[in-house]
Amino acid sequence: MRRDIQLNERVFSSKEVAEEVVIATPTVQKYGQILERNGYEF
Repeated sequence: MRRDIQLNERVFSSKEVAEEVVIATPTVQKYGQILERNGYEF
């Protein structure tokens, strides 16, 4: 478990996000990488 995640926070896997928004898991991962390169925590 990552140490920067608080006990009251929910963490979603790429697969869970992909299933929720009905897109492929690699697509979620691709956009996550883009967000991180632009300073967002994903």
